[in-house]
Amino acid sequence: MAKLLGALEAQHYDGPWDHPDDQRKLNAALRYSEGDQRNGYSLTGMLYHGQWNSSTDQPVRAITEGLIDR
Repeated sequence: MAKLLGALEAQHYDGPWDHPDDQRKLNAALRYSEGDQRNGYSLTGMLYHGQWNSSTDQPVRAITEGLIDR
């Protein structure tokens, strides 16, 4: 008996910052299996992709000069 199983997760998050993170994430999984525990096989594929605007890194110079309150 052949089985196909798939899952997909998509997410978008801007965060509370003035310059939005615009974080986008995609997770996917796909598994094909055939046979049983004693005489069978399975093939699994997984995918992750993420992109964002980094807004959490502050320059040391801005902290030491007091431009950013740490």
